[in-house]
Amino acid sequence: MARLTLAPREYMVRLVDPWSLSKNTRPLAKLTSNATNTTTIATFNHMKSAPEEMKGQYNPDLFMRFQPGWKLSVFVLLLLPCLVGLGYWQLQRAEEKREILAQVVQRRAEAALSLEQLRQRAQPAYSQVKLRGRYLGEKRVLLDNKVYRGQFGYEVIEPLRAVSGELLLVSRGWTAGSLDRNQLPEPEPVTGVVEVLGEVYVPLGEPFTLGSNELSHGWPKRWQSMDVAVLSDALGEPLYPYVIRLRAASPGALELHWQDLNIQPEKHTAYALQWFAMAATLVVLYFAVAFGFLRSRNV
Repeated sequence: MARLTLAPREYMVRLVDPWSLSKNTRPLAKLTSNATNTTTIATFNHMKSAPEEMKGQYNPDLFMRFQPGWKLSVFVLLLLPCLVGLGYWQLQRAEEKREILAQVVQRRAEAALSLEQLRQRAQPAYSQVKLRGRYLGEKRVLLDNKVYRGQFGYEVIEPLRAVSGELLLVSRGWTAGSLDRNQLPEPEPVTGVVEVLGEVYVPLGEPFTLGSNELSHGWPKRWQSMDVAVLSDALGEPLYPYVIRLRAASPGALELHWQDLNIQPEKHTAYALQWFAMAATLVVLYFAVAFGFLRSRNV
């Protein structure tokens, strides 16, 4: 005989072997077996149709069924293109940096240009130029917040009067600053007519600054970033639009702290891989939730 015992959270079925009955009851074995099977099937059918009584049990009907939900789908559809787009944008930035480095190598392999030849070049970035003239050290500009080898300092920029009479801005490099903000550095002056070798620096974009330039009337000027137009007005005459960065061994060169690029192509490629990895993780999690791997199995 089949005995059905109800527990608070589960059904238990106890089956009795009809052949274990006594000889007097064996004629009823077949009937007992049929009744047992019928009771067992009815019990499991009831368990399947009554999920509220099966709390905590695994329901195979909800497993491996694609049920992502519209909110999750909308979220993934909005976020996934952004992650992939950021990855491709970083790859594009890496390619741009490689082209810049290739241009730097090419320009540095060329012979130095005269000032007249430099003015005829439409894209003068990284061009090598040889100048002959005199520094105007009393009209110095100090670019603030320049850190080199872990030490605070300034980039020293001085006008140079070419022998042809034209005025250019020359970056002499980096010099250490004082903890006393009122005490400005005084690099060793360069006197007389000198011949210098430099490289044209064309900014790749607007520099990041911690403040605006101090529009003081005195010299030297402490600025956050270089503004050729404003300095031209302060000097009262036109300037070549780009700063010439000194090469090593040129008269007046200080610590040459600048880099060709702030971020190398390899770093952009690493950033791209991170964005692609996040996009792949988002897709995996989406399907894991949709197919029930990460969905609660309490039904």
